[in-house]
Amino acid sequence: MRGSVIRCARPGTSVKSTASTSSAATASPPTNDGAMPGSIIRCARPPRPPAVTPDGKARRLAKKHDKQRAARREERQRRCVEAGTRLKHIAKVRVRRAAPLFLNLGLGDVFHAPVASSGWQAVRQTEENPRAHTLEELMAAEPDMHVLDWQGAPTPVVDADNRVLLCLGGFPDDQPGRSWDEEVAQDAAQHLQAAAVEIYTEPRWLRKRRARSGETVPRRGPHAAKSAGISMGGGQTHPQNVAHSARIQLILSSLFALQSIQRIAGWTNMLFMAFAKQLHGFYEKELRAVCEHDPRTTRNFLPRLSVFSTATFNFGPATVTFPHIDYRNLAWGWCAITALGNYNPDLGGHLVLWDLKLVIRFPPGSTILIPSAILRHSNTKIRPNETRFSFTQYTPAGLFRWVYNKFRTDADIDRSKSTSPAEHERRKRDRARRWDEGVKMYTTWKGPVSII
Repeated sequence: MRGSVIRCARPGTSVKSTASTSSAATASPPTNDGAMPGSIIRCARPPRPPAVTPDGKARRLAKKHDKQRAARREERQRRCVEAGTRLKHIAKVRVRRAAPLFLNLGLGDVFHAPVASSGWQAVRQTEENPRAHTLEELMAAEPDMHVLDWQGAPTPVVDADNRVLLCLGGFPDDQPGRSWDEEVAQDAAQHLQAAAVEIYTEPRWLRKRRARSGETVPRRGPHAAKSAGISMGGGQTHPQNVAHSARIQLILSSLFALQSIQRIAGWTNMLFMAFAKQLHGFYEKELRAVCEHDPRTTRNFLPRLSVFSTATFNFGPATVTFPHIDYRNLAWGWCAITALGNYNPDLGGHLVLWDLKLVIRFPPGSTILIPSAILRHSNTKIRPNETRFSFTQYTPAGLFRWVYNKFRTDADIDRSKSTSPAEHERRKRDRARRWDEGVKMYTTWKGPVSII
């Protein structure tokens, strides 16, 4: 066949041709064109079939559709410029239609962990006897908890000062011919389940599990979790990408390349922009500064898809986190949690916000954004035959501190002889007011509310 690869037989043997025919080729002596037995002969490419020229009607119809798409794009851009935002008009409509929930608590009354003296992150809190609970166990132990039967519609949660404290993002409306559950949620869960097989058979994970031997319990839960993206903290002297073995890096890269994961990131980014515009802009500006200063740092997604620097895949297969805070994240920042898998959200997998006394139904495929550094949170158990994975996105507080310090660490500034007393005094004032200034980035809700 033209354009195929033919392997000649070795002397005294017979092989099958790699061409489209299945007949066996017998050994042959050298040919006149120089082909030796066992060599590969690549024939010329077949000529391309002639292109089918559309008729006049098809060309006119395609041209009309192109003009309509261009007009819609220009109209969206015009509206975004007038509103001073990149948020689509339909997203703003959804925000206006959202029915928020009102908490009869101020922000100072609800967060679990005190903010560190620097104002960037929270103080680490140690849980005594961390464990997961079923929904029945939780309600029996904490009868003052309120169970929220959330069905996945975008719902901001507003505190007593009318600040949008967190966002129950949910999932977008299905488009005609497209299903978020099938094309995104189930596809992502299937790939995470396949990746989990590779993760749990990795020699490093097996050694780690044998060394632990059940004597120590991980802070968030016994499942495997792998992070990727740009990180800063824990002794790092500059921002850098989380390092992995070649095998793990290949697994994570393949997950980030999935269209389903990218659509989750894009949907999360829209929610963040819609319900916390100023905070989203702060994340976007600071991460761009980090990447421009050090081109070696690599983002998980394109800038238009996500403003978070780091992401974590929780491979389950029954991901249920213990009560904890993510104290290394930005104190007033948001963390996006997307639940995936095959479980009954009425019976398990709920998001528990202990400080708010809230137990939130968390359906697969939906996303919730919370200030994870200050709110103690966990999940309820799922049933034994069910699966649950999660995908979280966040930005460590160390990156914001790095940009604030003009790409230096606090230790570098304190040790530097060029740092004047006036500079030290200014930094001290900034630390004292950083939390209050950060909270001002929350959106003030001006519409009607529903009290819970």
